[in-house]
Amino acid sequence: MLNKSFWRLKTTAKFIPLILLSLLAALILAACGDTTNTAVSTTVAATTGAAGTKAATTVAGTTAAVGATTAITGTTAAAGATTAAATTKAATTAAGATTAAATGAILPAGLDGATLSANLNGSGATFPNPVIKVWQTEFGKVATNVKVNYPGGGSGQGRSDFLTGKTDFGGSDVQITADEAQKNNKNLADIIQIPWTLGAVVFTYNLPGVTELNISPDVAGAIYTGKITKWSDPKIKADNATATLPDTDIKFAVRTDSSGTSQIFTTYLSAVNADFKAAVGAAGQPKWEAAGIGVTAAPGNDGVAGLVKQTAGTLGYVELAYALQNNLSYANVKNPAGKFVKPSLESISAAAVTAKLDDNFQIDLINQAGDNAYPLSATSYGIFSKVYADKAKGEAIVGFLWYVLHKGQDDAKAANYAALPAAIVTKIEEQVKKITAGGAPVLK
Repeated sequence: MLNKSFWRLKTTAKFIPLILLSLLAALILAACGDTTNTAVSTTVAATTGAAGTKAATTVAGTTAAVGATTAITGTTAAAGATTAAATTKAATTAAGATTAAATGAILPAGLDGATLSANLNGSGATFPNPVIKVWQTEFGKVATNVKVNYPGGGSGQGRSDFLTGKTDFGGSDVQITADEAQKNNKNLADIIQIPWTLGAVVFTYNLPGVTELNISPDVAGAIYTGKITKWSDPKIKADNATATLPDTDIKFAVRTDSSGTSQIFTTYLSAVNADFKAAVGAAGQPKWEAAGIGVTAAPGNDGVAGLVKQTAGTLGYVELAYALQNNLSYANVKNPAGKFVKPSLESISAAAVTAKLDDNFQIDLINQAGDNAYPLSATSYGIFSKVYADKAKGEAIVGFLWYVLHKGQDDAKAANYAALPAAIVTKIEEQVKKITAGGAPVLK
């Protein structure tokens, strides 16, 4: 027994110098900051201890484990500190970049929201009214001393009020023409008309129990020329095999006012039906009776939405946001690619992918190509002067317009309007830079 104990002690003693040497090396390397080699040395020490006898493992292995724990803890702490520092630096950098980007997007260089002060009066299209309300609120947080008034009134009123000097800016789904400007003693070259949001006109309907409805171009044209008069017509049923369509007359809800939404809707109907084009054509105040249909009319998108909501069997047309706000059903429409597409932010944006600005900054989104493109997508235009005599008012106009084109495009999504493509925004910026206030360009 004594010999066996002596042998164990002798064997243990044999490895103690090597273990101590390894631990010493580990501590020195750790102190020098070489955490990788420290971990390796500690592992070697622990392995060497384990390679000895059971007693060596019990005695030296414990010491090695402590050393290893210390080394690993040190390594983790150092790495953690480095990572934390790097993360903090990255977060700070990112935050700075985000803030810079956001600030630049809200207002252009040279304009300070805290110093802008003016009352801006506008009127016009109800098509973009829901998103303009969002812009009024959000821009008001940036420029607290600027009040933006926009009661709507219809595209025709927006153009008329602007041309007669009643407002500082206008909204219209149809641009002012040279002839229209001339009749009001205005030069079209002195006016900036730019797209500021993308939306969609939808076929909205009141058919209890029908939650999904498909409308093809042929059916739409036949309905609005009086050739299809009942919801149970075989042509409607052909596109809606699973829907239970009532054997009732189709009732029509339309606009009374001069309307850009009506212009968009009749432009679409004229594009898909030659008879409608010949009888009515694209118009802001269509003569529906010329198409052979009886209608009930109300002002504004909200007025048409109210008519549809009140009476079962009614078919109307409104901007998508109004259908959503009023919990109205709206149809999928067959596009040129042969797909029935539901109007949405995605399908509106898809229609804008291939769209181009013409020389007058107009965009045509009707019946654009693409499997996912909604065929009644459209834009609405902001109308501004190139010259504002009042310096404060001109600066506030540019600040508001710049906000709309940048941060306002993100805010628009909350109101169910799609953002303008970035390439189009870049081109519009050049137009904004042409605005002068108090005799000098607002943006240098």
